[in-house]
Amino acid sequence: MNKQTLPAGRARFTLVALLLGMLTLSLALRLWQLDAIPPGFFIDEGAYGVDALNVRNGEHSPFFPRNYGREGMMIYAIAGAIEFFGRTVLSVRLPSALAGALAPFAVYWLAQIFFADAKQPQRARWIGLSAAALMIVSTWLVLMSRGTIRANFLMLLLPLALGLLWQGIECRSRRRILAAGALTGLLAYTYIAARFVPILLLIFGATFLLTGEVNRQNWRRRLPDFVAFGGAALVIAAPILLYFAVHPDHFTLRVENLWVFAQPDALRLFVWNIGVHLAAFGFVADPYWRHNVAGMAILNLGEALFFWLGLGIAFLRQRQPVYRLLLVWLLVMMMPALLSVEMSPNALRGLGAAPAVFLLMGLGIWEVGQWVKARLSVTAPSIVARMVGVVLLVVCAVRLQATVTKYFGVWANDPLTAWEFYAEWRDLAASMNQIEDERETLYIIPTRGNFDDPYRPYHFDYLYTNQMPVETIHTLNAPTAQIVYETVRDAGPIQQVKLLDWIEGMHWNGDAERRIPFLLRKYGSMASRTDLGEYAIEIYTDLSVDRPWVYAERPQTVDVAYDAGVRIQSLTFGAGGAGFAVTEADNGSLTTQPGATLWIVAAWQADQTPQVDLKVSWRLVDSSGDRFQFDDTLTTANGLLTSDWTAAEHAQNFYTGQLPPDLPTGCYTLQLIVYDAASLIPTVQIGIWEPRYNAGQICVE
Repeated sequence: MNKQTLPAGRARFTLVALLLGMLTLSLALRLWQLDAIPPGFFIDEGAYGVDALNVRNGEHSPFFPRNYGREGMMIYAIAGAIEFFGRTVLSVRLPSALAGALAPFAVYWLAQIFFADAKQPQRARWIGLSAAALMIVSTWLVLMSRGTIRANFLMLLLPLALGLLWQGIECRSRRRILAAGALTGLLAYTYIAARFVPILLLIFGATFLLTGEVNRQNWRRRLPDFVAFGGAALVIAAPILLYFAVHPDHFTLRVENLWVFAQPDALRLFVWNIGVHLAAFGFVADPYWRHNVAGMAILNLGEALFFWLGLGIAFLRQRQPVYRLLLVWLLVMMMPALLSVEMSPNALRGLGAAPAVFLLMGLGIWEVGQWVKARLSVTAPSIVARMVGVVLLVVCAVRLQATVTKYFGVWANDPLTAWEFYAEWRDLAASMNQIEDERETLYIIPTRGNFDDPYRPYHFDYLYTNQMPVETIHTLNAPTAQIVYETVRDAGPIQQVKLLDWIEGMHWNGDAERRIPFLLRKYGSMASRTDLGEYAIEIYTDLSVDRPWVYAERPQTVDVAYDAGVRIQSLTFGAGGAGFAVTEADNGSLTTQPGATLWIVAAWQADQTPQVDLKVSWRLVDSSGDRFQFDDTLTTANGLLTSDWTAAEHAQNFYTGQLPPDLPTGCYTLQLIVYDAASLIPTVQIGIWEPRYNAGQICVE
């Protein structure tokens, strides 16, 4: 057994000073302007914050199913940060950043255990320093540390667990083995990829049997140690294991959406994932802007050279346990990325393998120094150390320059980053927090995000601290009149509703079909509209909640079946003046004025699953056949295009369009054509075999 050796005297002081300087740099890269970079506040960050607030209110759990499920360590850490820094962006991001800042030093410590060599006392030190220094300046890891990524805790704790286990077995220390088991159990609360750690340990243990390095007698002698390790791990992990036993569906909340072998072409996707993730180490970039600076591979070519060299050396020396462990670690902890189908290569899901990646890089740098030493016949260890130090300094300087310029310069200031992190929602929360209490006022915010139940914008929920009632209404799944009505009614006695209208082109595009203002105008009156840049505020007063709200008072029952597999079951149309002063057609006939806003409510049903995505074209046709097209849009149900509908699917679509102010007076036929959005070929009415359907008459006076 090789024991760790520490330098003496001046060399020890130099090492300590160097490590302190590295710690300062690591903290600076991850904490500088952490509340402002990344700009905005991502939905997942908000979900962490909301759950942390619930924890502070006494709602405890080892696992939180919100937002596809998240293990509890990050949430409890954020709850603690809120105690000191309040309900802020900094509180949510700080635990991840600190874990990411400390992880390189856990890897340095692990290198002292793995690569300790009495004949080469500097080997472990320089491999550890190389791995830690490159982790500190890595653009990949800096970005991940600052983005509230719970996998940073896995990257911090896994090296500590493996190091203690290795020491415990070598030194026959039951205390260290128990500590390693406790840390391994704690990994279950970090990130979903930690579920692969037992597989890592089992495969690595099995390699000793396959190589014949350990016989049955040795296994029997070690059995109490393994029982102690496994028992400690089970005791610590018991709460989350019991949680999954009670809620087995929560165990696969995220997996079921991403599992590669659930896809029709699973084998091809899996092989593709293997190739693209291997290429990520030097050649291919994670395409997801939130995970990476576009176009930057995880490792640059210089780093990749040392990584691949270290990987090759580890493969050639695989009969030695430490190299075999690094290979198994890399393979197993890359599996979460290889087995998922979302955006490959995926820099996030490979974080569990990051310590092994950088240890292999450190090994590559050390071996280059040894090769140069042999070629130049250098015997003095200090000269070898200086050569390794120069190589490391150059590689780190290149990467540090890239991190500072590409991450803090380009990525942080790119509008796409603000878009990815929903900067407008953070701005909205900040501005609404400054509003003085407005009595008997309800704010309504339309959202079109892919939030899970109940379609909450978690980033806003966490950041909004004012006392005024605010309700969000999900508009991707078209809100029913009943939802809007109950939102207003249940707010209690109110004098006005302030509706936020996202400006066209913003991230959410809010209530694109304008259903909510339609109902507010129909059952109240619009007092004013103020454009505030990213959004406008519309004020509605005199709202009547005496009876339930409906889009149409007199829906006209029709039965228009199309050969594409859909049918219209009811259809109502009407008009208004500026905005939505509502009038409704009577017996299929409407009289209005030039410049009026037309609205149409159509109820659809799928008789079968349509094979194509259908669009609807509404047009006015005069007596001579001339037409004016005022709406052309995709037909959807709960945000799904028609090719995703199932048989008997129902949808209520809302269409609007404004008549030209100079539209000639006279009577027009309201005409509907349904067609394939891709081929532009119309679908026809069954039995009539005619694409055009005349829905009613509109006379313009």
